[in-house]
Amino acid sequence: MFKLTRRSGSANWQVRKRWPQDVASLLTGEFTASTGEGDKRRAQERLPMIAAAYLARVKAARDRLADNTQRDLRV
Repeated sequence: MFKLTRRSGSANWQVRKRWPQDVASLLTGEFTASTGEGDKRRAQERLPMIAAAYLARVKAARDRLADNTQRDLRV
């Protein structure tokens, strides 16, 4: 689940979410994205786009891990 938070000192809402454990070694820190909106309702409308960006990065990291596993098996 994605939660909106407001960082202190900022008028805009942002999303913060930890990476899944299987890809945390490739994706350091945590996922953060600004909605670019000061209004919470408008920020919530942007959540599907932000969630899609998060899922795309997780998928790319998993694909990279799978590719490395396949290379290791060929050697």
